[in-house]
Amino acid sequence: MIPSTAATKRNYYMAKEMGKRAARQLAEEWPTLFAFDRDEPYLPAFRPQKPSDPLKVDPTEANLLSMIEKREVQDAVILYERMRGENIEVSEKTQLELFQLLTYYNGKNVPFSEWEEWHGMRTFGENDPNTWTQGGLADLLYEVLPHTPETTSAMIAGLVKFATPESLARARELFKELSSSGTPCQEAYDVLISVSHWKEAQSLMKEMAEKKVKPTISTWNSLLDASKKINNLSERLSAFEKVIGEMKVVGAVPSLHSYHKILNSISETSRLGDDKHGEEKRDTALTVAVSWLSEMLTDLEHRASLDILSVKDHLFFLDAMGVAHQAGNLEIAERLVKLYESAANNVKMPALTAEGIFYNRYLLLFIERTVSMEEIEKKYKELVPRLVGVSRQLTLAVSEKLKQSPRWPFLVRLIEDGICARQMVDVRIGQTFRDLLANTHYQALSIEHREEYANLIRRLVDIWVEFSRFTDERQRRLQLKLSPSMIAECAALLNRIGDSQRAYELLEMLLDPENSEGEAATVLNAGHARNSAMFELFEDALRERDPYKAATCLEIMSVNMPRNKLEGLVQRIEDRCHLSADQKRILSGFARLRPE
Repeated sequence: MIPSTAATKRNYYMAKEMGKRAARQLAEEWPTLFAFDRDEPYLPAFRPQKPSDPLKVDPTEANLLSMIEKREVQDAVILYERMRGENIEVSEKTQLELFQLLTYYNGKNVPFSEWEEWHGMRTFGENDPNTWTQGGLADLLYEVLPHTPETTSAMIAGLVKFATPESLARARELFKELSSSGTPCQEAYDVLISVSHWKEAQSLMKEMAEKKVKPTISTWNSLLDASKKINNLSERLSAFEKVIGEMKVVGAVPSLHSYHKILNSISETSRLGDDKHGEEKRDTALTVAVSWLSEMLTDLEHRASLDILSVKDHLFFLDAMGVAHQAGNLEIAERLVKLYESAANNVKMPALTAEGIFYNRYLLLFIERTVSMEEIEKKYKELVPRLVGVSRQLTLAVSEKLKQSPRWPFLVRLIEDGICARQMVDVRIGQTFRDLLANTHYQALSIEHREEYANLIRRLVDIWVEFSRFTDERQRRLQLKLSPSMIAECAALLNRIGDSQRAYELLEMLLDPENSEGEAATVLNAGHARNSAMFELFEDALRERDPYKAATCLEIMSVNMPRNKLEGLVQRIEDRCHLSADQKRILSGFARLRPE
């Protein structure tokens, strides 16, 4: 079965990846199982080698460099400390490479977000919080190595990347010392600008110009981070304009990540405040965000290509679609999709996370703003489930459109997607599907569609009945008991397709107290049958002149109906059905005994 929801797509993909990892582990642990493999050419991917154990390998500089190159951070630390303990000399160059690795990762192994081979873990793995390790090997190596601009800048970058109040204070102190005696590297300026306030960041940029340190796109993005700290929206926007203007003056081109920082800052403002004043601020911020986004798209659409400059470049598309969706601007959303899918764009979102959200927002906006059901159906089938997972929000949005403009083929597809996505256990969605089927004009359907209609109703009823029978202790958490309203609606639908026998078998469940009592109960002991469904069944029973069916409907409706209305229904049964004297007396007595 093709996975249809975001959760099942993730589970399928992760199961596939975990299987590969298990096979790789097996080959690493028991290489003798493949001793007679003579495949040519030799494929290293199928013959993985177990990583070197830092406690068992020879304590040589070559092995240490190999671990550094493979980014085996903690193993490299263990081997270096072992070499130090055995008084084995390590060259200054190797120590510098180890120091740079340690400051970049804070002495921890590579986080999931930087795993290259295992895409699933990179996308879904959760990284532990990481703050600077005081007195770690990086600090010790820094004391041993010469305090050159390169080593001090690397130390500053690490202290800011894994920031704590103490590490930030130390980073600024080191920067001050370095700046007074030499020229810090661009990386040191970048990280300090990103954690500084706007005025301080401007001073650092001025110092860079004086010391002829050329800014990169990373520097400009750090300056945007500093400008985001301005609380007043108009002042912040002025700062953004100043940064973009300076970039254009020096010939720098804003990256997608640059635009993402600006857009994200404005859209965050639009989410603040719940009072009336807050609503006005949100509307203003949203209007500004749409205006900026339109200008950004105009710039990006005229570029020859959009290349990856940062791992966060793709977030521009995600946040931009969020702004378009929040503003209800389909034109902007269409431009975004066109830009994202164009041949000039080389920046792609992760398939199972951001890309699905991007297209889901676009589809919801398209459904909301489009009148033609034919166009909505075409767009839905184009995106679901290939790019957009079936979700509760999407199903309800399409259902609202189908209530206004019924379209049978589209309804069938929607319900089938709901079944595949296990939405039948959602009470509201189940109710919505039954309403849509009840409002379908059966007589207006073609013969083929009538058969499809009947089969679909039987399938849905089978699903709900099966879920109600999960009474075993191990399955009870999955049980969905049948409510009186659900039973009445299902019975009306079954009766409509000519399966009256099964319809009344369902109705009889409401009349048997054992079905709603005890641990084996399959019917909810709460609520009442839906009047519209019961009246439909009652009228059909009168047309057939069937006293048994009419009396069954009467007994169910009597639960929430006063005596005066019941007496009228009894009279109608007596008028339309051929009843014996005893039957008339029983019906009259039944109505008379009901409360006023």
